[in-house]
Amino acid sequence: PVDLRIRQGQMSFLPGIQTSTLGISQNYLGPTIRTRKGTTLNLHYRNELSEGVAIHGHGLHVPGEVDGGPQSEIAPGEDWKPELSIVQPAGTCWYHSHTHGKSGDQVYRGLAGMTIIDDEESDGLDLPNRYGVDDLPVIIQDRTFDAKGQFVYSLKDAPEDGWYGDTVLINGAINPYANVPAGKVRLRLLNGANARFYIVAFSDGRSFFKIASDGGLLSAPVEVTEMEMSPGERCEIIVDLQDGKPVELLTLFEDEYDAEGVVGGLIQGILSIDRSAPVPALTLIVDASLSAN
Repeated sequence: PVDLRIRQGQMSFLPGIQTSTLGISQNYLGPTIRTRKGTTLNLHYRNELSEGVAIHGHGLHVPGEVDGGPQSEIAPGEDWKPELSIVQPAGTCWYHSHTHGKSGDQVYRGLAGMTIIDDEESDGLDLPNRYGVDDLPVIIQDRTFDAKGQFVYSLKDAPEDGWYGDTVLINGAINPYANVPAGKVRLRLLNGANARFYIVAFSDGRSFFKIASDGGLLSAPVEVTEMEMSPGERCEIIVDLQDGKPVELLTLFEDEYDAEGVVGGLIQGILSIDRSAPVPALTLIVDASLSAN
């Protein structure tokens, strides 16, 4: 079984400051779980917190008793061992807190992770598939920090549609970078925000291909230059970095840029807006040593 311990942690998101977090077998977020169609996924959750937690497999086609809804809350110090029959085609899913009355807060503090399903059809496609090299998970979230560097989450101060953070985290880091090979790179994007819609685009305006959505692989790739993502949505994209140039994947607040009236001409609009803060991004740096032989 996959051992998953729900626990408290600390992370240094900001220089010299430790932020209190929650995580699953690590300080913040959970490990990527990779499985295959036609197999049984055995999970072993252990709740090491002082509060109850339910963990839901978002996007998994499984019966309700192992789906991890609020009715499956794990009491402090207790275990839950669901057996999941994987019957669906290849795709990118995720798992997260689904605790009654506490889901938003627990996800905000870190109880979420990605699940990847493979199958024979996806194995046979000419897609980047070296996990962590040219096939990268990208979990996008927004968080607010107080003066002491701790998470701020207050629904009583939030607008009607939920809490918006002011700082973007990508895989639990602020403005990270990834070394990738020249050529095609696959990004498995998850909007893991509590309420925020994102627009994703590349800083130089280059086009990219959407190859999968929440339901798995599309029948054909769709070429775009920008793409909106709602909370909980997954999209797989492929970008061609054969030119060897570094590029930023911009993760833009949809509400901010819609207010500026630049949606639909995003890159040109960004260049025309005087911003005092840098646009949150994931920088992709081409490293020739990672290219496949």
